[in-house]
Amino acid sequence: MPPKSATKKKTTGKSVAPKKVEKKRSLGSKAGLVFPAARIAKRVRDARVASRLSQQAVITLTAVVQAACHELLLASAKAAAINKKKTVKPRHIKLAVCEDEDFGILLRDVTIAQGGVRPMEVRKPVIAGAAKVEPNGVVKPKKTKKTKK
Repeated sequence: MPPKSATKKKTTGKSVAPKKVEKKRSLGSKAGLVFPAARIAKRVRDARVASRLSQQAVITLTAVVQAACHELLLASAKAAAINKKKTVKPRHIKLAVCEDEDFGILLRDVTIAQGGVRPMEVRKPVIAGAAKVEPNGVVKPKKTKKTKK
């Protein structure tokens, strides 16, 4: 009987690779999103915003929400770094919201728990001495004195 190493199986030259079973991928992961698109779709359907909802609309809405959260988190991390902290706290989120004009408009009526009060900003007029700025943000023109001739 010949040794085992000497016996070879004859092959036809075709290699048959085992079929790879693809894992199910979610709608959001196919689009490259981190936020759950299916959960946002369920919330929109439950709110009865529209009777029908396309997958493209769900992906777009999820991408917008994800981008807004990303921008807010970056601004909050920047506020934490300015205050020499490594942890983002509600106060840093509040500072980021107050500093950004778009978030300030969007979250105007939102109270952030443990966020503190809005910082008092020192507003300077564009032209020094041209106008007076009230604490509530109203700009009043500077009164000029009439000179006698």
